[in-house]
Amino acid sequence: MPSHRAVGLTSELLLGRYELEPPRYPDSLLAQHEKGLFSELRAALAIAPSHRSSAYDREVLPRSLPFIQAIGHRLSYDAARAAAIDTPLLDLFEIVSVLQDEAWYVERLGMTRSELRKREACALEAVFPHLEEYLARMDVAPYVLAPISSDEKWKLYVDTLQTFGATSSELGAGIVGEPFYDDDSSMQVQMVPHRNVRSML
Repeated sequence: MPSHRAVGLTSELLLGRYELEPPRYPDSLLAQHEKGLFSELRAALAIAPSHRSSAYDREVLPRSLPFIQAIGHRLSYDAARAAAIDTPLLDLFEIVSVLQDEAWYVERLGMTRSELRKREACALEAVFPHLEEYLARMDVAPYVLAPISSDEKWKLYVDTLQTFGATSSELGAGIVGEPFYDDDSSMQVQMVPHRNVRSML
């Protein structure tokens, strides 16, 4: 269900009680998306008896949240582009936003799913070589707690783990290499001493 705030803002915009600043880049994909959704909702409102009717509840309310999200995507894109954010990051944000409503771009702009996936792949490939630089500039290190984020953190984490099992001296030489099954199709099982497991992580 859409939030009350999204429903309220959508109604105010459709009824013309409020008006947002026009897009700085009207030809961008996100601006076209916002404009398209607005036109669709205005058309639904035009055939509804009123904004308090069941027809309005059925045709407009369920699409209120996606419409407000589309506005947010466009506003963010406009601000980032005006601030000269690096093109790879801008392109990545754009395609991620586009994929939130993939069907609309396929239906209304004639884009194909394969084209969208190609755009996504190209955007990711463009960002990846600069990933360390972007992370450093955003100063996210103090907020990243996952131990897998660095070799040092991962080693410290692994060293805190408790290991279970017998030591290598307790395994017994007769176990190593013994068949797991009795038939000829059996696999040879090599037991690994637990002290080597850590070094493999």
